[in-house]
Amino acid sequence: VPMTPYNCTVQFALNKVPHTLCVVSSPALRRRLKRSLHASGATVEFCDSVTQANARNEVPSLLFLDHDSRLDKELPHLLQVMDKHGTVIIIGESIADSDFVQLMRQQPFDHVMDADEPDENEILVTSVKLLTGDIFGLDKYLGWGADLKTHQVCGYEDKRKALEQVATFARESGARRKILGRIENVADELLMNAIYDAPAAAKAGAAGQDNLYFDVGQNDVVDPATKPATLTFGCDGRHFGVAVVDHYGELRKKSILDNLLRARESGGQPRAGASGAGLGIFLVLAAASRYIANIQQGVKTEVICLFDMRLSGREAPSCTSSLHIFYS
Repeated sequence: VPMTPYNCTVQFALNKVPHTLCVVSSPALRRRLKRSLHASGATVEFCDSVTQANARNEVPSLLFLDHDSRLDKELPHLLQVMDKHGTVIIIGESIADSDFVQLMRQQPFDHVMDADEPDENEILVTSVKLLTGDIFGLDKYLGWGADLKTHQVCGYEDKRKALEQVATFARESGARRKILGRIENVADELLMNAIYDAPAAAKAGAAGQDNLYFDVGQNDVVDPATKPATLTFGCDGRHFGVAVVDHYGELRKKSILDNLLRARESGGQPRAGASGAGLGIFLVLAAASRYIANIQQGVKTEVICLFDMRLSGREAPSCTSSLHIFYS
């Protein structure tokens, strides 16, 4: 039975109830975490410092850290324990900070929420996905009853028609002009990755070559053996969501972060002689409100991008406020 926020508590009752530990100082954030994590079916504990957290005997399933605790000099020991037995979620940091992205490459930081007081639903969905292992599906991020559209895409003409459907649906959903442009561009980029880059990356990996994923080149010719990608999109009034699944599972955290940093270092300009130039992930992360990658290595990848429909183009951030990388 697929796990959802509505049945996970029952499942946990049959097994060991997962434990979450939060090392955060803000009273408002503590209240928000308590509400959301309790709703996920997990027990919730708060510590005032990393030193206090290190003194505990029980290793939590999930560890939430704020900016101050992330900088604590006692943190490395706790991270070493969590890297083997649990998952770390960072709140109050931003991937707009290249120094923090460099740190993510070295540390087990796969989940980052920029806002000091993140959305309760984001905390809930992230926690339930991590605690249950049920990671795939755009429906988890949109409100109940949202109408989701799905298209199979296996070539350039399929992609063109699918993008027209996305644009029409987004326009009819009330997307403002600048947000609409972002939705179209991101959907196009995700489909290009799925039908051109992912198969090429799989071939490169099979041949023992380095897998850059977002920098393998693109053209209008699709290998006949390419597995169709699945595009899903929908809107719940607050967020417009776009999800693309490829059946290769070649995306890696290293590829995401390396290409982001490389494109940022070049000022978002293509490198001479580089096809693709790693700009895809840079452009996607600059356009979406939230970026989620669900990966079953060697099997499939689902990338989900959410767009806040309440924001005007002027209010829309220049970098995604949340980055999540889940593994099945």
